[in-house]
Amino acid sequence: KQFPAEERQARALEWIETYALQYRRQWRRQAVIDALAQMRCADCPLTGGDESSPCAIHARWLTLLRRYADEELSSHDYVEAVLNLLRAYKHQLRVSEIHQRSQLQRAARCPISANG
Repeated sequence: KQFPAEERQARALEWIETYALQYRRQWRRQAVIDALAQMRCADCPLTGGDESSPCAIHARWLTLLRRYADEELSSHDYVEAVLNLLRAYKHQLRVSEIHQRSQLQRAARCPISANG
């Protein structure tokens, strides 16, 4: 009863159109996140052979993506957080590689006698 009778149908259609568009956007965001949650890199070395769940990096990225989709993060903050995540992982890989090389070098210098 807020609007004259001749405007009500037009206003109702406008309201439906506006909220349908908003609902569709939210649904699409959630559908994309759900699809990406099921995916992972086929050659991911971080899963320990578990193909049913995402690795730690993928899980953290999905958390960031959800926060971005829920508008808790701006585009800038999302990209920055993802790049920081990748940098941290890259650094972790370097440290791990250096540690492994160091262990191999020590093992080569101090072979254990087969005779005991």
